[in-house]
Order: sequence, then C-alpha cells, then structure tokens
Amino acid sequence: MLVISYSLILLSTSLPPDYNNATSWRASSQLHGSPQQIDTAAAEDSHPSVPRGFILYQNYPNPFNSTTVISFTIEHNCQVTILVYDITGRQVACLAQKKPYPAGHYTLQWDAADLSSGIYLLSMLADDMKKVIKLIHMK
Repeated sequence: MLVISYSLILLSTSLPPDYNNATSWRASSQLHGSPQQIDTAAAEDSHPSVPRGFILYQNYPNPFNSTTVISFTIEHNCQVTILVYDITGRQVACLAQKKPYPAGHYTLQWDAADLSSGIYLLSMLADDMKKVIKLIHMK
C-alpha cells in the first residue's frame, strides 16, 4: 500500500529548537514535502516579526560543564525574572530580576563554574506565565 502524505518541517533553526515539542514542527506546504527547496509556507512562519507565545527553550549544551546557553521568546513587553535553584530549592543564581524586556527572542549565557556538579532548576517568570527547566551541571 502506497501512502502519500506531508513531511514535517522544523519551524525555526535560529534558536535551539525543542525537538520534542509538537509546536516546533509543522506540515510541509505540499505532499511529499519539499526536498532541496525552501518550504515557503514554513519559511514565512520561521521568523515572525512578532514572536508568538512565551517559550523557554531547553538550555544547551545539557549536561554542561561550567557554561550553558539559555534562550527564550516573549510575545509582548513584560518584566522577566530568571532564577536558578539547586535540587534542595536553594536559590543559587539570579539571571534577571524583574528586568523589562521588549517582545522578541533572547539568549543568555550562564557561567556556573563556581557551583558543584548536580541538577539545577531554572525558573522563568514573565507576567503571569511561569516555566521551569532542568539543567545538569557536570564538572
């Protein structure tokens, strides 16, 4: 039996995509996909002028040794707080404390060289939205 269908297109390659998140993908604009061509429908959505949603991407690399990159997207101007906690719930770093950010995509680098190896939790609060990701630090 021959199955004719669409293929999956990654929405954005400019930020570290979350490959496990369904919202990072879309169907190709034509059947059989668009090999060796730019999928114009996907290209139009991959770099929107106004970001859609509130996204905290998984840090990379993860696990990391001393430094890691944290990326996020916010859809409207708001105050952002980004805090890092150890596994016991003790705050170990503040990357942003009610810092005003205009809508857009952002990337921060965090240096954790002075911390011991272990699991850390990064919490991001923007207006009434909150997201937490797990970071693994290995020396």
